Amino acid sequence: MHDSKPGNYVYLGVKDSGCGMKPDVIARIFDPFFSTKFIGRGLGMSAVLGILRGHKGFIEIESKVGKGTQFKIFLPAQVQNGDSGIAARSIVKDQQSSDTDWAKGKTILVIDDEADILSIASEILRHLGFHTLTADGGAKALEILQNGQTRVDLALLDLTMPGLNGFQTFTGLKALRPDLPVVLCSGYSESEATNHFPKDQLDGFLQKPFGVNKLNALLKTMQGKL
Repeated sequence: MHDSKPGNYVYLGVKDSGCGMKPDVIARIFDPFFSTKFIGRGLGMSAVLGILRGHKGFIEIESKVGKGTQFKIFLPAQVQNGDSGIAARSIVKDQQSSDTDWAKGKTILVIDDEADILSIASEILRHLGFHTLTADGGAKALEILQNGQTRVDLALLDLTMPGLNGFQTFTGLKALRPDLPVVLCSGYSESEATNHFPKDQLDGFLQKPFGVNKLNALLKTMQGKL
């Protein structure tokens, strides 16, 4: 169930010896909000699939009831000459080759419950010339906006968070600042992630995972709003 291209792939396998899955469960495992557990949100595998598609990869499943399950993830391989400093230097190179003057004095609020995402996004934005504020959830984001100590010019908003989810946080942000540009970030596809949001209310969509070039390109399209 994948449309892969010939070439070299990096392969990651995860195998367990648990109860396994029936065919009808496997058929729905990537559906958003489908879960076999009473308290499950059913978002994990759907997010995995979205991330893999974003990287031109695919996933295969082998499962037998009473025997266990194996997931096989395939990602296109890229040669980087064994240089561990490439990622760091690409940020500097992108910064040097981009006109970042327009970003000076502008503040972006990054809202995500994952500390790594907050750290990486903040680092990229600082390299692009922005000032950043971070919130590890919707409640914190609303508190920052309500305080008003620093004017926020744009919000990068995660979709799936404990407590206030992305939609609830979006509603709160717009109630406080109707003019605030909001970009939704998610591992889901754009159509899945934005399905429940008011039409034309979001100012952009950024699929996770993202790097310097993708984030920079999106922000450049929004210069008139910042």
